[in-house]
Order: sequence, then structure tokens, then C-alpha cells
Amino acid sequence: MLLVAASLLIAWALAPVRTLAYTDHVVQPGETLSQIATRYGFPVETVLDVNGLSDADELHVGQVLRIPGWTDSAASTTGGRSHTVAAGETLGIIAGYYGVPVDTLV
Repeated sequence: MLLVAASLLIAWALAPVRTLAYTDHVVQPGETLSQIATRYGFPVETVLDVNGLSDADELHVGQVLRIPGWTDSAASTTGGRSHTVAAGETLGIIAGYYGVPVDTLV
């Protein structure tokens, strides 16, 4: 039993850490924010928040949207994760990306 617990702990410690990254999306003729959000697997509200937009109809052809996404990296030696806050991000947005309560980040 102890060996199993130790193996699980080691596997967890060596597991890749998901970190937030962004992809740029250039708005094409005829695209809607709903289509873009669906394509990347995020709610429209998330794309609005990340890009500092208040209205889904504010899109313009050629506009560059930041789309959040995940990358895997090796676990840090401290066992924690780091996140560089981008302009317009709130604790609520960041907590949502990582699937943790805001209080955990605070």
C-alpha cells in the first residue's frame, strides 16, 4: 500500500503542468465571435473578457483576437505554477482557466 501511494505521489510530482498560452486569431470576413469561440472551445464571454470587448458585435475583419489555450510543461521544482497576468485579465478569468476558486489564487 505504501509503495502504491509513493508511486502515485511521484507520478503526480512529475506530471506536466498546464500553463496558459495565447493564440492570435485574425478575424475573417463573415466570422462571428460565436463561431470563433466555438472553434477554440471557449465561451463567447471568455473571448470577450480576454480581449477587453464588451459587445460580441464589435468584431472587424482583420482584427486580431487573443485566444486562450493550454500548453504542457514540466512541473516546476517548487511544485507551484506561475502565470503572467495579461492586460485585462482578472482573478476570476485566471481562476476559470486553471479551474480553481478565486480564493485559492488570493
